Formats: sequence, structure tokens, C-alpha cells
Amino acid sequence: MKTSKINEPITNAPILFEENLSLPEISYYAKHSGRFSYPDDPELDGIHIHDDYEIYVHVNGNGAFLVDNNVYPLHRGDVILTKPGDVHVFIVNDASMTEYFCLWLSPACGSRLLAFTHGDGFCPHLTFSEEIGEQLLRLLHRITVEDDRPWELEKISTVLQIVLLLADRTVHTPHAPLPLPEEMKRIIEYVDREFRHISGVGDIATHFNISPATLNRRFRQYIHVSPQEFVKAKRLAFAKKLLDSGA
Repeated sequence: MKTSKINEPITNAPILFEENLSLPEISYYAKHSGRFSYPDDPELDGIHIHDDYEIYVHVNGNGAFLVDNNVYPLHRGDVILTKPGDVHVFIVNDASMTEYFCLWLSPACGSRLLAFTHGDGFCPHLTFSEEIGEQLLRLLHRITVEDDRPWELEKISTVLQIVLLLADRTVHTPHAPLPLPEEMKRIIEYVDREFRHISGVGDIATHFNISPATLNRRFRQYIHVSPQEFVKAKRLAFAKKLLDSGA
């Protein structure tokens, strides 16, 4: 007959596991938009920043997205994920029917649920398979459709499903930005580095030995915003960063 030693584990004893889970308040705003748009459409948002985390999901239209210093092409189901303070703008390449979903999470909510966006090597442009992309669009439709039913809990559950898809690196891949001419890359890098000291467009033009008209034309051609708008957005983003740090 086998006897147990005093320190031998009792294999049939229940194994207990304890974990404290503290979820943030799910604070979000969702929007679905579909309208005919064209380059320089005054109804479109200009280059900007905001306090929230923004999840943009492309449905239709020939467009691209500028995030900080890179321009990303867009296809159906693609996601652009921007953090508070990221300089960004949606670009319409030609006259077309443009459709998209946007989901905004509050800073407190987004910093918890989208913490992966602050990791090394994070790319704001995510591309999914057609199947996963369509699943993402269905989830977004579920939280933007107008319905009088009291299903807020179901909508919150849907938001969490969307976040899980975005966080799962096995179902999406980062997309490389569109290539820019070397001179344009140097101009953008210069503005990004010196925006605090640039007093006007003339400073940039002089530094690169080109006319202000040529500078404006190249900005419009490659990133679809004026150099003045780009410098202003960089300054606002930096001011927000200082304010958030207590300055």
C-alpha cells in the first residue's frame, strides 16, 4: 500500500485561480458617413488633431490618409488608428462616392483598451483579409444603426469585439506608406524638426531654395494640404503634448 509523504501535493484537490479585473468606462462615439466627395472639398475636415483615439475604417472611395509624416493608401476594410495628438487628415484623390465608419474612444478608455498603439513599431494603418474586413464593417454597422431598442450593453460588447480584432496581430498586417519624392521627404522632416522656429512659408522655401508657389504646389500634390496648414497642425500637436504634461 502506497503512503503519501507529508509534502506531496494532493492531486485531487481543487486548484484556485484569482484575478482582479478592472475595466475602464466604455466611453465612445460612432459615426457612419457616405457622400460624394472631391479633392479640396470644403465639407471635409482639414488637417487636425483631437483628444480622442480615432478608429477610421474605409468602405468606399479613392482615398488616402495622412498620419503625422506618412500617407497611407486606403482599400475597403482598411483601418487607420490615430492616438490623441496625432496630426492626421483624410485625403480624397478624385471625385467619387466616399463612405467610411469612425469610432472614437475617450482618452481614458482608449489608453486602456488600445494600449498596444503606444508600443514600439506600431503602424497606424492596418490591413485585414477580406473576410475579417467585412466582419469589422458589420460590427461597426451594428453600433451606428439607428434603433430604438434598449441594447446599449450589446453595443458596448460590439465595441470590445472591434478592439479585440484591432489588437490581434495575427489577423492584420501593417501597411507601408506611399513613397514620397526624396526632396518632399526632406521638406517634411525639416518642418517636423523645426516647426517651432518657422515663422512662415518663406522660411521653408528659402531653406530649400524653391519659390513659395512651388512649395505650396508640392504640398498640395503629395499630401493634399498647404504648408501653412501642416506647420500649424504640428504646432498644435506640440502645444497639446506640453499641456498634457502639465506645462
